[in-house]
Amino acid sequence: MNLRKEVEKLIYWYIPAIMITYFLGTVVTAQVKQINGITPLLSWGLLATALLLNHIHSIVVSIWLYFLAKKMDQRNVLWALFGLVAHIFAAVLFVALYVYEETNPSEDKKIKAKRNLFICSK
Repeated sequence: MNLRKEVEKLIYWYIPAIMITYFLGTVVTAQVKQINGITPLLSWGLLATALLLNHIHSIVVSIWLYFLAKKMDQRNVLWALFGLVAHIFAAVLFVALYVYEETNPSEDKKIKAKRNLFICSK
């Protein structure tokens, strides 16, 4: 798996999400604050839209973590939920753990490598 391309995919989606969050989220939030006599249904709809727009970047990271963890046979739902809560920190932690596991193989990987070497040498 090419981790660089996966991180680039996240960046391609994360930057527009941040822009949408700051620009449209701010506009809709200002509109929600100015609501006085609009029907309650419309005001709840605007409030839900404002909440969604203000958390698009978290949703983008969560979806990215879900699919990347699924590719790597990790606990994808757990990583997706962590991405919703901690967004970019969760992505950095996931990548750091992946790099750590690749550079420092666990004992299971070392034993499997020795076993394969022993079987192949016969």
